[in-house]
Amino acid sequence: RNLKKTIYNFHGFMATVSDVTKVIMKNIPDAQIRFDWDNTDEMRLYNSALNYEMDNTASFRDLGWKPRYLLKQMVQDFIQEVKRGRTD
Repeated sequence: RNLKKTIYNFHGFMATVSDVTKVIMKNIPDAQIRFDWDNTDEMRLYNSALNYEMDNTASFRDLGWKPRYLLKQMVQDFIQEVKRGRTD
C-alpha cells in the first residue's frame, strides 16, 4: 500500500453535551437530564487542553479506517449496558 503519511490520527467522533442529550432524548423521550458544571481551576485547565479537533481525513482516505461506533450507536450501546446493570 502506498501511504501518503507516516503518522495517522485515529479517534471516534466529536460530540457536544447538547449532541449527546439530543440522541438520548430520541431513545428515552422521558429522560430527565441535568448537568452541573465543574468550574474549578483543575477542570478549566483540563478543558483548555481539549480545544482541538483531530483530523481523521488521511486515516479514512489512505487506510479506509472508520470508527466502529458513532454517536447514535454509542448512546444506544450505553443504554443497553445500563439496562443490564453494567455501569462500572
